[in-house]
Amino acid sequence: MIAGHTFDMVRRSKQNRQELKIRQEKRKKLRSMRSISVSKQQYPNSVQEIPNKEILRVKESIRETARKQRRKQAVLSFVILLVVAVLIGILLITVFN
Repeated sequence: MIAGHTFDMVRRSKQNRQELKIRQEKRKKLRSMRSISVSKQQYPNSVQEIPNKEILRVKESIRETARKQRRKQAVLSFVILLVVAVLIGILLITVFN
């Protein structure tokens, strides 16, 4: 009884190894076919060359936008700090009077 079960397990393991080898061979064949077919096809170059002047213009635009954002944040921070200082001053005056 146990020997039959063990024999059946060994047989299934052997069968699974054979099927695995077959699947691996098919996969290799499909990969090679795919690489051959892709290499034979002529795709147009989808990457366009951008002139240096255009790149410099875009970079300068990004820098200018970043400068404006930093200035805006600095002004906003200064205004908030000023408002907080005034409120603290008013609070201190009312508390100590």
